[in-house]
Amino acid sequence: MAQWTHYTHSLFRVTPMSVFSQTCQCGECYWEVVDATPGTLVCCYCRSCQGAMKHLGLAETRLNPEGGTLIFQTLPDNFRMIRGTRRLKSFRMTPKGVVRWYVDCCNTPVANTIATAALPFVGVILPPDTEVFGPSRNHAFTETALSPVKQRGMARVGWGVIGRGLLGKLTGRTASPFFEAGHLRVAPELLSREDREAVI
Repeated sequence: MAQWTHYTHSLFRVTPMSVFSQTCQCGECYWEVVDATPGTLVCCYCRSCQGAMKHLGLAETRLNPEGGTLIFQTLPDNFRMIRGTRRLKSFRMTPKGVVRWYVDCCNTPVANTIATAALPFVGVILPPDTEVFGPSRNHAFTETALSPVKQRGMARVGWGVIGRGLLGKLTGRTASPFFEAGHLRVAPELLSREDREAVI
């Protein structure tokens, strides 16, 4: 379940803002995305994202018909885990892959991060029918889509991650609910070769 609420907050001054609220599938966990800085909406069709949803057992409900995962990339201090922090778990598809966070009460995917706090980044996983961020103009790794999708916006996505990360470091916006004292809150499980091959 997801919804918009409204309140006031900004990096430099008080302005009207919006909050995207989402619960996990069983309702035990609850988190918010605060749109306090511009983010990038991207639909990723890579085999790793497809495999991650299969690993969680949610490919049918969390991938769009073309096999894409809808992701809102922003600074991690825009993300708030309101309820269920103790339920956060993580895994990686490969040793150098992104860290994929989910809640273990019902395996609902929450977000992707990189393994270091040096560059502030979070990619919040959204249900494929989410419309509040508008339509995605960015489609990545479409060569592995389940049906033809035109690739676009790859440079915009990449530079967005770097630009927002640098902005976060310069303005001190480095807080992340996925890190504690500069280290990942939960050590990610690395999928075995057999488990990885079973879903990719």
